[in-house]
Amino acid sequence: MDIMRIFLQTTNIGIRQALSRIYTIINIPLLTQIDKPIQGHFDMQCFVLPDKTIIVCPQVYDFYQKQLPDYTVICGNTIPEKRYPNDIAYNAALIGKNLFCKIENTDSILLEQAKKRGITPINVQQGYAKCSTIPIGEKALITTDRSIYNAAKTINMDVLLTTNSGVFLNGYHTGFIGGASICTDDMIIFCGDLSTHCDFKNIKCFISQHKKKLCFFRNLQLTDLGSPHIF
Repeated sequence: MDIMRIFLQTTNIGIRQALSRIYTIINIPLLTQIDKPIQGHFDMQCFVLPDKTIIVCPQVYDFYQKQLPDYTVICGNTIPEKRYPNDIAYNAALIGKNLFCKIENTDSILLEQAKKRGITPINVQQGYAKCSTIPIGEKALITTDRSIYNAAKTINMDVLLTTNSGVFLNGYHTGFIGGASICTDDMIIFCGDLSTHCDFKNIKCFISQHKKKLCFFRNLQLTDLGSPHIF
């Protein structure tokens, strides 16, 4: 059986070692024009659609095209810039057929490709929508953002509202819990020790209710790595 690959960029040795026991790590390039702590965040560079299609920002197009020959790799229009909200073009959260994003700042090709697949964009105030969200199922999510929570509730999704407190991101007061998570078909993996989070029991229960497994790495600081993706 082939070992799955996880795409990320981090100097956190503990988490790299933990993930490398499960996956082959592919180091992604840096977007040097955005803030340094998030230059290697997957969710700032790419957006993945469920039919083996990925929208990527122009600077990293060649890298992903070479790394993902079995995927349709589409070059986006937008070159992310340093200041928010000019850095969030690809940071959208797909839950089932709903796309949570700050529409006016989301890449136009991303929106066009989503529309072709019958995916409905839902405008939220939080530009870092993917960072703020953990997809749990077609109609379920965990989020730390009130605007995403309210929007999801309006369309009858099951939502757990939690906090980013305790999530580390070097250079910032806090990271995002969505960025500290990795989602597979049957499992939610956290980059660090989720048991230290103040909402641990609620998060664990919510994930279990939706028939997902939970994985986290004890004694490692819960860290926002930019929503690493498994291929």
